[in-house]
Amino acid sequence: MSVLSPYYLRIAIAFCVVVGLYDVLYVVALSFHHQRFAQLLLPTVELVTVYPDFITQYAAVQAFFQGKLPIVYDHMAFTAFLNDLYAHRFDFKFQPFLYPPVWLLMLLPFGLLPVYAACATFMMGTAAASAFESRHDLWRWLVVATSPAAVWAVLSGQNAFLYLALLYSAR
Repeated sequence: MSVLSPYYLRIAIAFCVVVGLYDVLYVVALSFHHQRFAQLLLPTVELVTVYPDFITQYAAVQAFFQGKLPIVYDHMAFTAFLNDLYAHRFDFKFQPFLYPPVWLLMLLPFGLLPVYAACATFMMGTAAASAFESRHDLWRWLVVATSPAAVWAVLSGQNAFLYLALLYSAR
């Protein structure tokens, strides 16, 4: 390692934090439907649907509660169910539920909440779990959590923070 390496690491950390904070503000603007605020952050923004990955998981839970559990693993029937459930949002071409049945059991409590509240609760809970598990290395976790990739994972509603918590807990 050269003498300048810590200097470059600090530059990378600062870049990730600045871009990550911008992305966090953008996510907040999209999540709470502050269109004017979102357009200040990115003037050409079209308010696209956020949380497309979580919506798929949430729809599987809704299929369970509606007694339509067999359609969850029938990809075409599940895509049609998604289109019926979210017709006001967008049109799914092909959206399979690719998770094991155990994952559906873990998500059942989130089905009792509206979709945005369920996703926000899930994302905050998994982010808190990953922060708790990385408590001995909190600065590196902060860099990961505010990186643009992490913020876009939150935008799509992925379970990346859950995996991060599991990875940190394995050491």
